[in-house]
Amino acid sequence: YFTGALKNQWGCIPRHDRILLHRYLDELIVELNTVLKPKISIMDGISAMEGRGPVNGRRIQLDILLGSRDPVAIDATAMRIVGLDPEKARHVVLASQRGLGKFLPEEIEPCGDTNCRFDIQPATLEWTVRAMNFLTRYEFFTNRILLNDKIFGAGKRTVGLLRRFGLS
Repeated sequence: YFTGALKNQWGCIPRHDRILLHRYLDELIVELNTVLKPKISIMDGISAMEGRGPVNGRRIQLDILLGSRDPVAIDATAMRIVGLDPEKARHVVLASQRGLGKFLPEEIEPCGDTNCRFDIQPATLEWTVRAMNFLTRYEFFTNRILLNDKIFGAGKRTVGLLRRFGLS
């Protein structure tokens, strides 16, 4: 639905196969931020992406820059600025519940111009992604398909073609 400051820590998982952990994504993002505790988050919204990024989205020009010591507040604020509901980003809600930052607009004290608003298309959970998330529960699929570069690469190209024709 939205990725920002909290999800940045996902790249700190030192596993080539971290795609297999996506079914636990929301909880793991919260755990990573609990352990790593970033001191500052800077969100470059000069050029952003709507839809299913980072590969399949559409580039849009927002010309904004956000910064905060609170990763929950910056993600919730960024979502509100682009017309998305922070309640729908489960990892942000869970992080707030764990005390990692402020979530409600009345708790967040912005400085600078916060009246800018954009309407962007959120990411959608395509059937191809839902199917992959389901199939990762099975060791055979995970080991023989997802972790096999040749088969996974062919599947990824097929999904890309399906997306081009609006079939995913």
